[in-house]
Amino acid sequence: MPKSVKLAVILMSISLLISAFLNLIELKFNIIDEFEFIGVLIILTLFCIIPYFISKGSNGFRWTSLILTIFSLFAFMGFDFGIESNLEKLDILQSLIFSFISLYLLFIPQDAKSFFSQ
Repeated sequence: MPKSVKLAVILMSISLLISAFLNLIELKFNIIDEFEFIGVLIILTLFCIIPYFISKGSNGFRWTSLILTIFSLFAFMGFDFGIESNLEKLDILQSLIFSFISLYLLFIPQDAKSFFSQ
């Protein structure tokens, strides 16, 4: 696996951990309830498959990551997708920052392009 892809996978994983931590803070301060927190954890667990399959060379999951990042960008830009708290906005913002860096590392370097074209 090229270094750029490895770094992208690490950044995606860190972003998921930060999201889990921010949601734990929301739970602690009663911004979300236990049911919503468990739902978020289930979704984050499902999102863990994206960096895993990207690390295995899945071009489909690379494109899936791009599509999810575009959706998150729209959510952050003010489309009403249920953003209720500042922590949730912070979560989307950190996710976008990590995602844009990861996407750059997955789509731009030549070694990453050749890794996914095999």
